[in-house]
Amino acid sequence: MTTSPLSTVSPSLTKAFKGTALEGQEAQLFEALAPHIAEELERLYQQEQSTQPITRFQEDLESDQLTGQIMTPTSSQLRVINELVGWESSADEWLVVPYQASNNLVDFDYRRWHRDAIIGMGLTFKGRPLIFDHAWGDSEKAAAFIFESKLVTEESTTKDILNGGGFAKFNREIIKDEGYIWLYLAAAVPKSSDTAEAILARRYNDCSTGSMLRQPTLYCPNCSKDKGRMVSFYERDKNDDYVCPHLIPSNFMFYLVSMYGIDDAEFADYAILSGDYHEAVELSNCNRGALPAASILRA
Repeated sequence: MTTSPLSTVSPSLTKAFKGTALEGQEAQLFEALAPHIAEELERLYQQEQSTQPITRFQEDLESDQLTGQIMTPTSSQLRVINELVGWESSADEWLVVPYQASNNLVDFDYRRWHRDAIIGMGLTFKGRPLIFDHAWGDSEKAAAFIFESKLVTEESTTKDILNGGGFAKFNREIIKDEGYIWLYLAAAVPKSSDTAEAILARRYNDCSTGSMLRQPTLYCPNCSKDKGRMVSFYERDKNDDYVCPHLIPSNFMFYLVSMYGIDDAEFADYAILSGDYHEAVELSNCNRGALPAASILRA
């Protein structure tokens, strides 16, 4: 694996080393890190290096008539299900399982989706499988399929969702600026299946989206707010200096800074993730997703 200089993983890490015993030793430090840490740094670098502009996706997701509980499909839902399976089935063969699959709030990894990324993913979810634990390489893990996808924008949300992950302060600011944006997905689950039984028994509840994001770009919310436009962590000015002075927050970066005693590291509050194309791959039932609120909607 080709590795990247430590200073490129977060543009202000070199600045953080200044005045410490580690100043000027970024390359040596990188070489000394354990292999699993080097791999994590490379993964972050590959995820965060792009500075492509945001693409404005066409928004045509409907946001009315949401199914807020597990139920038998309506006649209109059954028509969509039958179109997707290619044969005539009856309503009593299916369970409609609604999910709050994604949103624009901060997740456990200090990331949040840009609205455009949620729209792009939502527009491509119809017909994608419901699987388990992101097992992309095992088609036998497919248990059902998504037949309905809707974008929902609300002025507020519940206290539990607002406080999810301990990010209430940041989430309040996000909702104040752009509302609470979330992706509604409905799965058609065969009623006679083990999956349906497990969902009804609440053995399966939380979920996580799996997708492919082309040219991923991370934006700094602090600098974006200050400058009134989206500012990437890797944007450079005419002098080839980084526009954003902040470190990209993550549990790994917090560990690294703490391990080397860097007291004046300046982290952004979180990072906003987008890209120039976003396509859904699957929705997974899991024990815990990255987003605290991602789960089945139950009455």
